[in-house]
Amino acid sequence: MSDFKIIGNPDPVVGKEEFYSVNTFLPSILPFQNSASSNSFEQPVKWEIYILENGRWRKTKENDKTGKRISYTFLQKSLERKGIRILARRGEDVARLNVTTHPAEKPKIESIELLDKNGQKPGKPLSYGQTLKARVHCLHMEKHKVSVTLWEDDAIGAGHNKANENNLIQTLSGVVANGKADVDFLLRPSFAKIAKQNGPEEGKIHEYYVTVDFNKDKIASNNVNVNDLEAPVAPFKGKVPVQQQAPAKPKASLPQPTQPKTKAPATGSSSAPKVKAEITRVHITNSAKQPIKGTHKEKEIIVWVDSQGLIGKEIRFKLYDEDYLSNDLLVDQKFKITGDIFPITVQLDRILRSKGGISGEGAEQELFADVEVIQTSIHSKSEVVDVDAKVFKPDPVDSTNKVAKIGEGDKSSIKGKGECYCGKDFEEKDVKKLVKLLKGSEIIWEGAYLGKKHIDCNISDKTFVTLTKSLNSAFKKYSIYSCIQKIHFLAQVCEETGTFALSEETEGQHDSSKSIYKGRGILQLTGVKKKGEKLYNGEGPYKDYADYIGDPDIVKKPEVVANNVNYCIDSGAWIWSVNKRMPSDRNSEAVKRWARETAGKSLNELAVFGDKYLELISVLLNGRNKDKGNMPNGWENRKSMYTKLKTVFFQYHLYHKDDSKPVLPQGIITYNIYSDGRIERNTPKQIESGFEKKYKYVYHDKKNKEHEICIVDFVTAQNWVVGSKEDGGKGWEKRTAGGKTRYYQKGNGQVELVKVNLPIYHSEGDVLIDVGDNTDREYLNPRAFASMLGALAECGYSDFNFNGSTSLDGTGAPSVTHVNGVSFDFRYLRKDKTGNNLYINTDPNSLDVERQEKFIDALIKFGYSQFYSFNIKIKNQNFILKNSTHLADHHHHLHIRREGYKPNFKETKE
Repeated sequence: MSDFKIIGNPDPVVGKEEFYSVNTFLPSILPFQNSASSNSFEQPVKWEIYILENGRWRKTKENDKTGKRISYTFLQKSLERKGIRILARRGEDVARLNVTTHPAEKPKIESIELLDKNGQKPGKPLSYGQTLKARVHCLHMEKHKVSVTLWEDDAIGAGHNKANENNLIQTLSGVVANGKADVDFLLRPSFAKIAKQNGPEEGKIHEYYVTVDFNKDKIASNNVNVNDLEAPVAPFKGKVPVQQQAPAKPKASLPQPTQPKTKAPATGSSSAPKVKAEITRVHITNSAKQPIKGTHKEKEIIVWVDSQGLIGKEIRFKLYDEDYLSNDLLVDQKFKITGDIFPITVQLDRILRSKGGISGEGAEQELFADVEVIQTSIHSKSEVVDVDAKVFKPDPVDSTNKVAKIGEGDKSSIKGKGECYCGKDFEEKDVKKLVKLLKGSEIIWEGAYLGKKHIDCNISDKTFVTLTKSLNSAFKKYSIYSCIQKIHFLAQVCEETGTFALSEETEGQHDSSKSIYKGRGILQLTGVKKKGEKLYNGEGPYKDYADYIGDPDIVKKPEVVANNVNYCIDSGAWIWSVNKRMPSDRNSEAVKRWARETAGKSLNELAVFGDKYLELISVLLNGRNKDKGNMPNGWENRKSMYTKLKTVFFQYHLYHKDDSKPVLPQGIITYNIYSDGRIERNTPKQIESGFEKKYKYVYHDKKNKEHEICIVDFVTAQNWVVGSKEDGGKGWEKRTAGGKTRYYQKGNGQVELVKVNLPIYHSEGDVLIDVGDNTDREYLNPRAFASMLGALAECGYSDFNFNGSTSLDGTGAPSVTHVNGVSFDFRYLRKDKTGNNLYINTDPNSLDVERQEKFIDALIKFGYSQFYSFNIKIKNQNFILKNSTHLADHHHHLHIRREGYKPNFKETKE
């Protein structure tokens, strides 16, 4: 009988690593063997785990191990098993050990593992385009949100290393369910740019891992290998070739030296050669008859018309300011030719600056002359010369004042002629001008040439009318409101589509172009690869978009995104305002690399900062190109289109004095928060289209300066009287959240709740509002939100963390004190100002009492009076924060109570 058996703990605690080994009687001397034999003592020990299901033992696939001594860590799910058995094999010997797992006591992250999309351990390196699943195993953390950060590993050894701090890829969140949280990362080809920023990887393999921050620790997963790309590839494949730009302006040519005049042969002379009547040259000089070099700064130019055989003929002379959209006519006159060299003097200081839109392009203007022989209708043009805009005649005083007023941001008359496009719909003629500016013709959805092959665009409606309508609709739906947001959006869209030439990825060398879910729409909505496949036949973002707009047919018929103009435009706006965004973690490497104000922001939210984040927006949308200085893919074209749209089409400088400040709508219900504690809700005469279900929040500092903080959506929810752990009977409703069941008493009517977009960051002058996201209960009473913002501005701390208020239905479950979104929680403030979690029952000395009570004073100033906290001891003295009552489970957050909430509030209407 074999003495082979398993040695180890049969009663493991969930989350605790347990070691197991085998024991058997061994002879003192073993026969010498040169190779493996049937002797079981020389065989490796193989370990397996079985679980009891439906009366039978089933072998698990993921728990096989080999070794004399191994370890297992049992997960939360093991508590639900009817039976668990460890089995060890060595040769013909088999040993079994039945184990019974027991629950742990405190919340804990047991481990993190990296899997493929199907939840299996990768058997070979993954490829870019596949999905990497991070599975976080947790104890006592049901319904908790877990943030997972993906890193590329350049350091030696396992675990997280500071050497990888520049290799942060992405931070995503998941919610714990049944003891685990799954977070899926799409391995975009653009990630390879970061992986190779420190030089090529050995063996063309990139290593990735993830981390989770928990209780001050950064818990790291195992590494997973990803095959390098054979060549740099952008995350959205099959880019549309950009239309060829207009040729560069020809350099001004030198006027030829004046030749001595020769006498014309006598009339009737048989020796007189027949001269072709034509203009031989048109050129421009300064008043000294010298060619213009550089920028002309004099008030006069001379246009020379050299001709032969035209003496006595009539010509039409036009002087133009060259413009990308259409050339602006400055002079239009008729002359009769009096000599073969005919000069025309032009007094520039007599031409109004505004006549040709001269202020639109900048400090230098590009002039050229066009001369037509009226008899033959043949035109001749001069070269283009640069002229200083200051030489032109200033506009009348009243016009100048009007422009200056607009430049200061005056929006008193909305949508008037000649005003900006903030909150203003495009007209069909506007879209035509925009298209002509960027590609030289008023043609859309015409397809494109790839080599010698023409690729058709299959969009069903190719009219400017429908395109204009769809753009305006998307702008309203996705809050693409201001000029600068539209400039950024359209610049990126035109780079991706060849300025509305194609609506989908063209079939080419990239696998995605041959896939079911290939790139479609104006920002190329693209699927993901399925396991073991090369093609992007996984629905991925298509499913996300379909869920967002509530249309499952998009997944069933993905071609609709390319063939229907509305879906084509709408999907791009969804990517722009919803899908693509920066990590929400204010301490993430990506946020540190750019700026704190970028945390959690979508591309649309980044766009409000003007030129500042053009590169970041381009990178988030389309990755970097290492072969071109690690700048964004298509960077030169993106910059060029952005500049043309901003300076020429939108003429941004005329209407927006400060490029760095966001432009928010004026026709919107606004909560004005004053530094003295007052809150006023102002309703305008007319609410702008698209802002009927939104509120704007503006803080007025001690110097009466306005700070436009944010715009938020609001919803209506059931009014609740109170919550309880006990069922109150009739009129009460049950809610279950976080594994806890609660009951809520219905009140009369409904209440409004605003959706708080976290994190919030505003820094200007002496005002700082900086609060991080630590909750999934992100709904608040509109007045309560105003009070919260006022208190945050009063304090100006940078380590605030919002622990939540209420849920979409207004109950705030599992809390019973957060009904209707008036109460809310904040993490305690620490002396080290890190913003990390603080348990004041075990670490009371880390509580920053002075700052915490200043925050309480600020909340009292804006209407609150009562708080829940926790009794602690500081320097051996009993202590609780001012105006606070002790309540169990409030050792890690301050609860701002709804009881006694009376803000200094009034409503005004225009």
